[in-house]
Amino acid sequence: MLHAAAIMSDGRAFLILGESGAGKSTLTTAFALASFRFLSDDVVRLTRDEGRHRWLAHPSIPVPRVRLAPFEKMSKEWPHLGEIFRLHRRQLNVRARVPSLAAQASATPMPIPVAAAYVLRSGDSLAPKIVPISIADALVILGRSTYFLSADDPEQWASQLRTLTDLLVDVPHYALSYSHAGEGLASVVRDLDTHFSRIRHPA
Repeated sequence: MLHAAAIMSDGRAFLILGESGAGKSTLTTAFALASFRFLSDDVVRLTRDEGRHRWLAHPSIPVPRVRLAPFEKMSKEWPHLGEIFRLHRRQLNVRARVPSLAAQASATPMPIPVAAAYVLRSGDSLAPKIVPISIADALVILGRSTYFLSADDPEQWASQLRTLTDLLVDVPHYALSYSHAGEGLASVVRDLDTHFSRIRHPA
């Protein structure tokens, strides 16, 4: 179980990791508004397909914790959001205006193969920067993001560490940094979609 978000593109799941407040739910909702399929925005259950050395993400019900402000700044790039903001400007989260998210997760009962994982980091540029992350850094992030990880039992700890290592070996991890001010959220979605395509269809 990971404290992470996940969306689906072309039959593959893409994980979004980060500390609480890093923007996982916000970015996931932005993808949903851009017609990507929602899988989770807070907790992702992963299982390993041992025979094919791949990981599968299981959809979950969304947790309504998204601020409206970043999406209001996206209305110039995505005009269809304008009516949402006019009707709900005083409300604190955008999830009430995206009632299809829970339906999307429920309509995706089968686990989805994981193609890549992205660790959110703050940046100064509106244009997102996507770079491979070191195994050491990724292992620290995964450790912090894993539920029920405990060092009380040495054997259990060793087993959990092997599981996280397998995840790092099987799934490419990247650091994703961009300004979280919200003005460039639509461009983040577009650039990430391009990166998704490169992963799905390598040259």
